[in-house]
Amino acid sequence: MAGSRKPGAVSAGKEVAMGKFDGILLASDIDGTLAIGTDISEENRRAVEYFISGGGLFTLATGRAPEYIDKLNISTNAPMIVINGTVVYDKSSGSALQSYTFPKENISIAKEVLGHKNLKRISVFSFHEYYFENPDITDFDDFDRPINKIVFAFDDEGATLDVKKTLEVKYSPEFVFERSWSTGLEMRSAQSGKGVCLKYIKELTGAKTTIAVGDFENDKSLLKAADISYCPMGSHPEIMAIAQRKTVPCQEHSVAHIIYELDEKISKGLDL
Repeated sequence: MAGSRKPGAVSAGKEVAMGKFDGILLASDIDGTLAIGTDISEENRRAVEYFISGGGLFTLATGRAPEYIDKLNISTNAPMIVINGTVVYDKSSGSALQSYTFPKENISIAKEVLGHKNLKRISVFSFHEYYFENPDITDFDDFDRPINKIVFAFDDEGATLDVKKTLEVKYSPEFVFERSWSTGLEMRSAQSGKGVCLKYIKELTGAKTTIAVGDFENDKSLLKAADISYCPMGSHPEIMAIAQRKTVPCQEHSVAHIIYELDEKISKGLDL
């Protein structure tokens, strides 16, 4: 658990030592970890800027598409993990440095879910989002791009878990089916994932230590791939079991607490 240092105290009242966070790559999930809805607290913003000013590399690891991230008022200085670990995104150029896709023919798997009584919508991502609400089979006929992921949104958690189990039996290990929220089921290639992307960014940037924080099922590979993993208290039970360290709930500025915990360890000459 993070210490008692008040979020924002360091960045508001003390300049960071140059190079204090050199070699550290910190990757944070957005929803339920860095932000509540679209709200990123000022405490988290200041902490991230403090981390970057000390030489740290900060990035996001999210199921969201680039268009959503581009609207967020948060500093980053490393390529981002987007679309649930199927794209490594360079915000400065608006391009994909790495993209994991599967052929458009696999959209037939989405058609199998059509007609489920609890289905609300299907979103298909090909670097950008394509949204089908109450879809008909003909909605997919003209989709002619490689697919990064497909998201099935239901109105019931039990139905979500039932469909997840059915699809896993039929299509694992070629595809991974994981939830990014309680009623949101995501489908992606087994070759992809937030963890795969984190390792790619670590090699690309030359970072020596990777630190990751996440809260839900789709963060499992991210936390497993990190050198040091955190989750906010109240995270999904599977994530609570995987994360090496627990920090304060999202509402109490989880990312800020992690950064100031690292800051304190480095200041005292302790191992991270």
